[in-house]
Amino acid sequence: AGMNRLHELSTRFVTQGDMQTLLDAVLEAAIAITGADKGHVQLLEAASGQLGITAQRGFDPAFVEHFSHIRAGVVACGTAMKTRQCVVVEDVTLSPLFLAEPRALELVLAAGMRAVVCTPLQTRTAQMVGVLSILFAAPHRPSERDLRMLDLMARQAADFVERTKAGEAQEQLAAIVEWSEDTIISQSLEGIIRTWNAGAERMFGYRAEEVIGQPVTLLMPPELMNEENQVRERVRRGEPVEHFETVRVTKDGRKLQVALTVSPVRDSQGRVVGASKIVRDIGEIVRAREVLARGKEDLERLVEERTVKLREAMAEMENMSYSMVHDMRAPLRAMQSFAMMLEGECADSLRPPGLDYFRRIREAADRLDRLITDSLNYNKVVRQQLPLTSVQVGRLLRGMIETYPNLQPPAADISLEFDELVVLGNQSLLTQCLGNLLDNAVKFVLPGIKPQVRVWAEEVQSPTSAAAEYAPLPASTNYPSSTISRCARIWIEDNGIGIPKEAQEKIFAIFQRMHHEKEYPGTGIGLAIARKAVERMGGQLGLESEPGKG
Repeated sequence: AGMNRLHELSTRFVTQGDMQTLLDAVLEAAIAITGADKGHVQLLEAASGQLGITAQRGFDPAFVEHFSHIRAGVVACGTAMKTRQCVVVEDVTLSPLFLAEPRALELVLAAGMRAVVCTPLQTRTAQMVGVLSILFAAPHRPSERDLRMLDLMARQAADFVERTKAGEAQEQLAAIVEWSEDTIISQSLEGIIRTWNAGAERMFGYRAEEVIGQPVTLLMPPELMNEENQVRERVRRGEPVEHFETVRVTKDGRKLQVALTVSPVRDSQGRVVGASKIVRDIGEIVRAREVLARGKEDLERLVEERTVKLREAMAEMENMSYSMVHDMRAPLRAMQSFAMMLEGECADSLRPPGLDYFRRIREAADRLDRLITDSLNYNKVVRQQLPLTSVQVGRLLRGMIETYPNLQPPAADISLEFDELVVLGNQSLLTQCLGNLLDNAVKFVLPGIKPQVRVWAEEVQSPTSAAAEYAPLPASTNYPSSTISRCARIWIEDNGIGIPKEAQEKIFAIFQRMHHEKEYPGTGIGLAIARKAVERMGGQLGLESEPGKG
């Protein structure tokens, strides 16, 4: 009788498709074959990971509610799910599984049951889908034959549940695809259209019956036919194709700018058997991109035009300022000469206030002369072409110290801590730059303090510099280009008054001074010249300082 029930059940698994009806039939057959009094089927809920009763016979709502939320490892059914093995409890009142769960034990006893047999519903692919449980009113242990029959029924039921759920998922997916706003098409590996959703009808104008069974090249312009072969080859290798921009043709001949996302479709053995394509109309995006590109070109052209005009205006202003500064020299020389002549002729007849006025005229004229000289030097640094050659810095510095008395003892002590240092630069600019820096080092000290200056160098990696546009390396230079990755950092350390942090960047601007002319004479251009000279040679000029620490 048991085999007949099992055969009948197998036939129903093949011919009937309703899962609830089949689970009820499985439960009835299990109870009948084993002589059990009650039973239930629990399916595993993917979201919660718990067992929930789907079919039952003989239990009240309280029992059903409690046993619809069973975790793995809890009581007999949860243990069967966790271990994937049949669990037999001959007497629940003696079982640790139920003694550990008083509420579950109470409900089983209230249902008049004493023995439980729980068989896992495990598919041929080793997927756990639920548990089949039968209960007996008296302590009991089923025969081995009955347990084997239960195992066979459980495996058949598990396979049926898996197939049914897969079918439901496939139907849901088909419905989603059919009514999706996106265009979704599936095709064989040979490029034959297999499915065609409503989104595809709206985009291309073909009805499903017009294109299913047709080659997908129906939608492609002639010049892009090879493109499909390339996509299919990638799909055959199992590679997805993401956001592939191309062109497709509608039923009425219009060309559409589209983006394709192509995914391989695999069978149950994992073999690639086709492709699924999502097609999106990106016409608006492409047009916006073209408008943006044109706007970018227009902006770049406008910026270039404005830049040219600005450079022309700046060059004109530089020429004008250079001419103005240069032309100021002639009247200044006349003022100085006439002042000296007047002082020479009238000095004996002038009282002390008059002599003081002549002194002030001379000092003002000398200051203006220095200002004109420094301004011309700055313009020269900015404007002139710079040949870059190998310069021996140590020799250059020693020559400067020997030339200027204010850099020699007893006026100042300057120590050079390197002998041979060769750099790629312009000798004239290096002389002007280092001269200005040394002059500042010995000038800006407190009264009564002898200047102490230390000069040393270290090798560093090349800093990023935009100076190349001002001073490109001459083609004739023998300086290896590979050595440009190494640079020399020259330090000039002094015992001067120091510079506060907030003023350390300002002092490199033209005409910027921290002190009055009477305290420390100067024009406020020296450091601006030094920085511009270094930048023109492809380097950088900066400082580290604190007030009172040089």
